[in-house]
Amino acid sequence: MSDRSEGSEDDGLERHRALVRETDRRFATVYGAGGASVLVAGVAVLVIAAALGAIWTFLPWILSVTVVLMALFVLRSVVNHRREALRTQVHQYCELNGLDWQALRDYYESDGLYPYFSALFTERKTGA
Repeated sequence: MSDRSEGSEDDGLERHRALVRETDRRFATVYGAGGASVLVAGVAVLVIAAALGAIWTFLPWILSVTVVLMALFVLRSVVNHRREALRTQVHQYCELNGLDWQALRDYYESDGLYPYFSALFTERKTGA
């Protein structure tokens, strides 16, 4: 926790902690549920192969890895879409409440308590 003094100019930003906490939780849920879904998809292939008695052949393992990679690709699209939607909501909230979204981000980033909220505003480099 930070050692911000009572009555500082940042107290106005402290009133918006509920928004930051909820946004952080929602974005973290996307990552958690998405990651679990990717693992379930890969394991499902192996479970089906085991039920068919083909678990010890090479094909189910390659198919499982392929399914996981495809699921990761889909997950990336879902995460990017959700990131943009949440970022838009935060921008609209800030505009409605007369806040500077960068100041809000910086204020809560310094606490280190809401990493997913900070990640909303991190620009991702896309590799070629």
